[in-house]
Amino acid sequence: MKDDKDGGQSPPYWAGEKDIFRMGAPFGFNLLNDFSGMTYIFFGNFTALRPEIIIWRLNMLNDLIRERMSSLSERIELKLVTLEQIKLVESLFAKMKIWLLVTSDDDKAVVLSAAKNVEFFQRLEMFSIADIRKGLDIL
Repeated sequence: MKDDKDGGQSPPYWAGEKDIFRMGAPFGFNLLNDFSGMTYIFFGNFTALRPEIIIWRLNMLNDLIRERMSSLSERIELKLVTLEQIKLVESLFAKMKIWLLVTSDDDKAVVLSAAKNVEFFQRLEMFSIADIRKGLDIL
């Protein structure tokens, strides 16, 4: 996103959001946020993927987030960030969610079964195409 008022440069707060997006992008996740702008959601539209690939991508994202979170104290010691910045990161990641869209209820069950033994820092929500159809039918 460009801001013409400052010579075409992105505002400083966008840089952090871009970095968060870049964490999930290699695994096929997009970054969404709620209307407040304070809750981030990694969204994986994985309707074209087999469950084992979805599980791998989910685990890779979770491992990356876990490793980044575990390195926060070291980043303070190296003076790469301040304590205030760490508090902001911890707050953002505490509210973060992961949403997955999968093809079928069977795929959803397979992925949920694999995920039940994994500790996630974020709340995991999964939807099948049938779930979306049901939600739209209510409207």
